[in-house]
Amino acid sequence: MNALEELISLFRQNEEYELEMCLRPKSGHMTLSKEVYDLRKQVLLRSMEEKLVEGFPIDKYWDFFYEDNVRMRCRLNVEPEVIRKTPITKLIAVCPQRDFAFHFHLKQEVVFKDWESLQTKKKIYARFQQDVMRFRYKDAYEYVLKTVFEAPTKESAAAQPAKYEMELELLHNIPYLDSKPDDEHATSFVEKALDLCGRYNSKNNTPEKLTMAFLVGGVQEPSEPIVPVKKTKGRKKKVIDTSKQQCVDEVLKKQARPKKQIKKEE
Repeated sequence: MNALEELISLFRQNEEYELEMCLRPKSGHMTLSKEVYDLRKQVLLRSMEEKLVEGFPIDKYWDFFYEDNVRMRCRLNVEPEVIRKTPITKLIAVCPQRDFAFHFHLKQEVVFKDWESLQTKKKIYARFQQDVMRFRYKDAYEYVLKTVFEAPTKESAAAQPAKYEMELELLHNIPYLDSKPDDEHATSFVEKALDLCGRYNSKNNTPEKLTMAFLVGGVQEPSEPIVPVKKTKGRKKKVIDTSKQQCVDEVLKKQARPKKQIKKEE
């Protein structure tokens, strides 16, 4: 827990920092099962109906990653957003009582303005993110659900099987961050992450106490052994219509000198 407190302390000191938790299976797979994903989506949709969280319009976009931690985000008929997203540090934890792992990422986001140099950078990865759903809790946390197709190129990404991702992000709400010390923020973050694991025992539908065990340095074993899970079967490929998406090369040519400053994405 001390390590998470340190991340929160750093996050509070720098408005350019982003702190988020990515929910993963313990097996190390980069995708949640469709069943797990859909269940959590239904819970958040119900929470939105009950006015417990604020929902936002469903989104979709292409992310293109370049060397030197540069990322371009492209939406149809919208000026691209380009940032340098630099990893600062990472923590990994597991829930001994459930088949989930938690990847906490602290990253720095800075608006990237040198469009001319971007044209010479090497593109290394492409991610198409569709059905992106965001739910905000008290302007303090944001839950993000999305279906992702990724590969080294745009063309190959469109042919990949879907991955289902869920994130929980702590927001830069200064009054909220100043309302309590780092250890209380860490406890709150952990509790909200554990909520995503399902607090009730699936066999008898009774409440069960859940805990989080951090892997020190990402190497040591947690307090209980990690049980590998079987690969999800039957995950179908989805066809992506790329014809209506903005072409990165065309965007670069047009935007060598943007007409206005690109604002940092919220």
